[in-house]
Amino acid sequence: RPPGRFELSVKRDVKYYTLTELNILLEYLASYEPPRYPEYKLYYVLVYFLSRTGLRISEALALRWGDVDGNRLKVDKQTSRNDNNKLTISTLKTLSSYRVIELDDETVELLAWFRKVQQKMIMKHKNFKRNEDMIIFQNYNGNYMTPSTIRDTLKNYCLNAGVEYKGTHSFRHTHAVLSLEAGADLIYISRRLGHGSIQTTADTYLDITSQYESDQLSKVSSYLNSNMAQTWHDGAKSK
Repeated sequence: RPPGRFELSVKRDVKYYTLTELNILLEYLASYEPPRYPEYKLYYVLVYFLSRTGLRISEALALRWGDVDGNRLKVDKQTSRNDNNKLTISTLKTLSSYRVIELDDETVELLAWFRKVQQKMIMKHKNFKRNEDMIIFQNYNGNYMTPSTIRDTLKNYCLNAGVEYKGTHSFRHTHAVLSLEAGADLIYISRRLGHGSIQTTADTYLDITSQYESDQLSKVSSYLNSNMAQTWHDGAKSK
């Protein structure tokens, strides 16, 4: 493996999709045509977005189109339930959860396409309503989506796609684990997920093995050996 990379050991209780499983599910969602509005591929865009950003489902469902500025995404609110079980928009739980993250080009392109589709549906179908808050992930009635509805729908889609349903939070885990596999460092992932500290990220996802420790020591040693003056070392060996 490349220098400085380690054998990733993900904690057993973390549910996530492998890259193969994720691609199978996305391929199914991309080809699936919803009965009422076949061109409105809401779940494909949602799953793709969650797996590329690592947002909590409550954060994603509160997003408005105004939160997207080019390739930057502002995360500063979430959906929740009040005492009467009514869906509301609320503040985030911790200060670290407030963040601005960068979107990759493919996600930016997909969101731009989805917004055009949404606008086309509103113009074309009188029963397709625009959400008054201009949210991104609205249903055709113009309402906010609920985690329970998403959960029940995704269970069926996963069954049809032939992959295990692992919960909506698994897409956040998927983003983190696949980022680690790709070689992203913990600082980047921690800030992207809105964790309060790098330790939280490591504690959540990694079983730090002796192999990891050895690899990190090897990386430090290699750097020092290649950059430090060898005068004392060479002199000592000659004695």
